[in-house]
Amino acid sequence: MAYGVLTFTEYQSLIRTMRQINPELVRALRKRYRQIARPVVSGIKGNIPSTAPLSGMVTKVGRLSWSRTMNQSKDVKSVVIRERRKAPRTSIPIVGIVQARAVAAPLALADMSGRSGAHINARSVTREYDYTYHKANGQTYIGKRKHRINGQGRIMIARLASKASRYVYPGAERALPEAKIQMEAAVNDAVQQINQMLRRA
Repeated sequence: MAYGVLTFTEYQSLIRTMRQINPELVRALRKRYRQIARPVVSGIKGNIPSTAPLSGMVTKVGRLSWSRTMNQSKDVKSVVIRERRKAPRTSIPIVGIVQARAVAAPLALADMSGRSGAHINARSVTREYDYTYHKANGQTYIGKRKHRINGQGRIMIARLASKASRYVYPGAERALPEAKIQMEAAVNDAVQQINQMLRRA
């Protein structure tokens, strides 16, 4: 995302200090993060089409039913990622602060298909996956199945037309500049609060 990275070189130290002084300070900061990130989640939801982008997703049952994408963006979750990786051309570690996840299978498929062409139709048969079977008496049960791959992937990507990401990232990016400003203010406010507490100690 164009505005998705903020750099705070002492962020991990800030969180450790806040936990030592009062763990409630960390919870309050994360609550503020979630409030800041709500417009990003709303932007994602608002950018997801109400009608299925592919005819095969127009169904009320099955793992790829487009109706399952409704209200699919989970509540914003505040996380601190312990794994460290280096940003391009810098030695500053990137630390995850807020995570907004869109996890519905049909949305993930329609949104990101074709991002990398390395594995498109690389197999002749799919991996085994869950499938809803329908009995003659109207009952259903979840079983396993596979199906042959004969070019469906490239046809699907062609019908989706635009490049990945089609919905999630474009929807989030509109709200990210303001979220970045507010996130920076939230961390700076926390730093000032901790400094004041330490000076009084």
